[in-house]
Amino acid sequence: MPIIKKLRKVGSSVVSEIPLINHGGCCVYAAKVGKELEKLGYDVRVVFRKTGNVKKNNPEIKCPLLAEEEIGVDFYHVGLAVKSGGKWYTHDAEATHKGLKVFGEDRLPVAKTYLTVEQAESFASKTGFWNTLYPRVDGKKAIQRAIKQHLKG
Repeated sequence: MPIIKKLRKVGSSVVSEIPLINHGGCCVYAAKVGKELEKLGYDVRVVFRKTGNVKKNNPEIKCPLLAEEEIGVDFYHVGLAVKSGGKWYTHDAEATHKGLKVFGEDRLPVAKTYLTVEQAESFASKTGFWNTLYPRVDGKKAIQRAIKQHLKG
């Protein structure tokens, strides 16, 4: 099965358990799914919403809140970009799009800068940036189950 179909199944499975995954758990989802995709050999980026005129990638983003002020992006929502068959796709738990222009169910504009999966893991582990309504423990378990069932299986 092509990886894009597998990603859609992962997202669907997670949303069925945690309907509000994209309201506080999107960075956790991107970090965990992105890490598994990297293990499988895919080129992966963690993307987020463009709010200003970002000219180039800035791999030195240390804090999401600073990035918002300094380089014109925000972390209202994050997702994945994965390269498959020579083409890029964006993905979050609710939507997958061809290309690098938009992501998510709301078709948010993608910033030209991005995070590594490692950076996303670091940010996802912090509690001060994310919506506290997201059930962190149950959300992580749902993501891990979906990865095991649809990406590893």
